[in-house]
Amino acid sequence: MNRVANVHLANGGTIELPEPAWCTSQHEQGLDRTDLFHEGPEMALVVDTVRGRVRVLEAALTQYPFASTDAGRVPVVTVALDGGYASFDPLGLRALSLGLARHAERLQQLAYELERLRAEGSR
Repeated sequence: MNRVANVHLANGGTIELPEPAWCTSQHEQGLDRTDLFHEGPEMALVVDTVRGRVRVLEAALTQYPFASTDAGRVPVVTVALDGGYASFDPLGLRALSLGLARHAERLQQLAYELERLRAEGSR
């Protein structure tokens, strides 16, 4: 942690926040100390649809260094799911990844089924 961000807090104070190397976020000013967080680069699956390109499964490293619990202070990966964000530890993220891989296989099977149905419909 070589960089430090000066962040103005909701109580009028200022804190020097050491930055982990992976943090790329601009820290929001005027928050409570426990709401300060680090966030790494966001990644997402970009899908072309009839409505245009959409981003799904947005994910990023995240850490709340002043969280009220020890578990809240360690880095996690947050993933956009079901209209909100879920936090994952390494084991949970691997489980999500394996579940997504199985789901991708089922989507491939569904694509083959759709091709077959369309071919039958055009006869």
